[in-house]
Amino acid sequence: MKKLLLLALFAMIMVGCKDEEGRNYATDERGYTYEVSVIDSCEYFVTLNYMVHKGNCRFCIERNRKMIKAQIDTALIETFD
Repeated sequence: MKKLLLLALFAMIMVGCKDEEGRNYATDERGYTYEVSVIDSCEYFVTLNYMVHKGNCRFCIERNRKMIKAQIDTALIETFD
């Protein structure tokens, strides 16, 4: 009975580990592969030591559009003053 419990526990441990399924990866021009994680609807490149924001999420694109529009409006106002 003990051997059966140990075997069942070992099987659960082996099956319970999440491997590469469900993970996203990206490769850069040098051939390095990075894991891509999504946190608060923003994508990040993840390595062992750091996380870098990709900057291509919908929220960031909209924020950049608003920022560029504000800069253009400010430049136009300064030009005609």
